[in-house]
Amino acid sequence: MELFKDFGFDPVFFTAQIINFLIIAFVFKKYLYKPVLKTLKERQKTIAQGLADAENAHKSLEEAESKKDEIIKKATVEAERIIEETKKSADDMRAELNTVAKREAERIIEEARLTAKEEREKGKKDAESMALDMSKTLLDRILDEMFTKQEKEKIIQRNISKLGKYD
Repeated sequence: MELFKDFGFDPVFFTAQIINFLIIAFVFKKYLYKPVLKTLKERQKTIAQGLADAENAHKSLEEAESKKDEIIKKATVEAERIIEETKKSADDMRAELNTVAKREAERIIEEARLTAKEEREKGKKDAESMALDMSKTLLDRILDEMFTKQEKEKIIQRNISKLGKYD
């Protein structure tokens, strides 16, 4: 023991230090180590949950992106289909309008032809009537100067009967 004393080792002091160490170890374990360990475990769980949530969010984002792309593709196809239908409808409508316009133009032309024909016939009849009136007036004047009233009536009756034969 003397050897221990030469080195400054005191067994009572050493025992007191061991007891102090055990008390401090017990206090640290009970009041510091367990709460810190509990906090670390909770933090680890929170971090793991955060990573899982981030992974889920990433998957959801990828799904949303793919759905968005799919929706855009469907919308594009639908828009192209609508455009094609609209073009076809416009072409059909244009063709129908052209047909209606042609029929209307033909009807107007035919009406104009009929009106022109009627006007020609009327003009012809008016000209014939006018020519007959003028001829009659001229003939009356000539006959008045050349023939007597009885001779004149005889000539008129003969010519009227000749005209009746030509009709």
